[in-house]
Amino acid sequence: MPFDHFTNPFENPANIPELYRNHPALQQLFKQDGSYARPAEDPVTMWAINLLHEKYYVPLEVMALEYPVDASEGTHQQGRRWLGYVDLVIYDDRYICLLYTSPSPRDRTRSRMPSSA
Repeated sequence: MPFDHFTNPFENPANIPELYRNHPALQQLFKQDGSYARPAEDPVTMWAINLLHEKYYVPLEVMALEYPVDASEGTHQQGRRWLGYVDLVIYDDRYICLLYTSPSPRDRTRSRMPSSA
């Protein structure tokens, strides 16, 4: 999918369908007032959830948010180590998907998604 002219339909949390807003697995995306908990990352996560659910029929029940990652390269004392999290994980052997909206471990200055996503 080219991102040249992409506009995220979920940039505004008011546009989120009730199906997603009320689903227990997705509650941590939102604050009490209905706004996003993480305004920079959560619209991208919501877009990915919608895409996976609507286009690829991935059930919401197999999705989980914020899976912590602790990865090392080489030995702990001589290699590099980074901590972070995956924004979305699919727990079903029919689907494989990891969504990162946090910076890449190799490039800590940029997000993996375009800024307009």
